[in-house]
Amino acid sequence: MIILNVVLLCVLIIGIDIVLRKLFYRYKKRESIIQWLVYFFLLGLLMLSILWFEREFSGIVLPIPLSFNWMGFLQAFLIIFSIAAILFAVMSIEIYVRKKKNTPLPDMQFSKPEDEMFKGKYKYMGAFLISACAGIFEELIFRYYVLGRIEYVTESTLLAVVVSSLLFGFIHILDGGWRSVISTGVFGIFFAIIFVFTGNLLVVIVIHAFWNFLSFTVPFERIIDFINKNVN
Repeated sequence: MIILNVVLLCVLIIGIDIVLRKLFYRYKKRESIIQWLVYFFLLGLLMLSILWFEREFSGIVLPIPLSFNWMGFLQAFLIIFSIAAILFAVMSIEIYVRKKKNTPLPDMQFSKPEDEMFKGKYKYMGAFLISACAGIFEELIFRYYVLGRIEYVTESTLLAVVVSSLLFGFIHILDGGWRSVISTGVFGIFFAIIFVFTGNLLVVIVIHAFWNFLSFTVPFERIIDFINKNVN
């Protein structure tokens, strides 16, 4: 029953995404902040429905591991700083190698160039709102629920991490096909490992939301230009 609920949840998430994209592209011709707010609202409603169903008919109630403490935020900061340092190092090495071989610089866009959701005077407010919603709802669904339920059924943390990350990647298939599935799945593994080691969902939510906010607002092409000018 639990595994069926997990599969049904992921299928419904993709279904909601498809329907909203068709509706909003029909009238707006592009993605919008309202579209994603509706999407996350429906995800939350779907999550609550499944939790209620499991509690009423299966008697399963697992607490959400949230704890507000400074140590958790320090962990989040150190992890974010480490990721930034690793990404900067990787980009520097790749640009250095490509310059030596006289090959074109890589296209390292982290957000879709056609996305107009975060332009204008409400750019940062909109990016913060969507990033926070993504961090909260996606982590509740895939780290707390999917990972937790698979681990509960199989008693295997490793299997739970892998499967939950694959499903996390798969629901993003509409963003960019299998390439998006793979890249998002890798991030899913990263978030899952942090969740397993810290045991605190709040830490993962903060990291997830912060990364999304950066991907929406930071002009990564300027970072590449900076590295390109300073790497010999």
